[in-house]
Amino acid sequence: MAVLDQYSYIFGIAICFAFLDAWNIGANDVANSFATSVSSRSLTMLQAMCLGAVMEFLGAVLAGSRTTGTIKSDIIAIDRFEAEPSVLMLGMLCALVGSSLFLTFATKIGLPVSTTHCIIGGIIGVGFATLGGNGIDWSFGGVSQVFAAWGIAPCIAGKRKTSHSSYDEALTSSQAPSVPSYSFSPSTSSCVPRTLLKSA
Repeated sequence: MAVLDQYSYIFGIAICFAFLDAWNIGANDVANSFATSVSSRSLTMLQAMCLGAVMEFLGAVLAGSRTTGTIKSDIIAIDRFEAEPSVLMLGMLCALVGSSLFLTFATKIGLPVSTTHCIIGGIIGVGFATLGGNGIDWSFGGVSQVFAAWGIAPCIAGKRKTSHSSYDEALTSSQAPSVPSYSFSPSTSSCVPRTLLKSA
């Protein structure tokens, strides 16, 4: 693609909204992850902020390239913009603006949403607007893997919750005397006191 110096302003505006998107990752995504740990006082606000910052940085450095590659080239066919790269630049800017503004609104009203899903939805919208439905990669190598994750992740979480509930029921229905015990919870990294109760 040719160098497009005349469209540097698009890059400048995109940087501003990229910072807004990044702020929303902390205000919404990270808050969703650490809300229970902070409210239960397993972590202080400062500890959650520091841990969230470190984990977000490590995630971006160690695993960000694959996510970026999917968002950049596996959703819409960017090779079809060879003749008009400025359209692709403007479309990606629109996706970023829409994503960051929606996330800001969702954060304001306390709605937990995913930053990644917002930007992917924005890029799918750009694909529909510029190339039509045929310009979007609907295969499992494209957006279908994202859609699949929306279904797979809750199923895994539900299965894990079911396993933990069965374990808890087995503990509470045992004939052991009532004694205090402690169990380690990986999700909060803290020892949580639990009383084993005799069954009625």
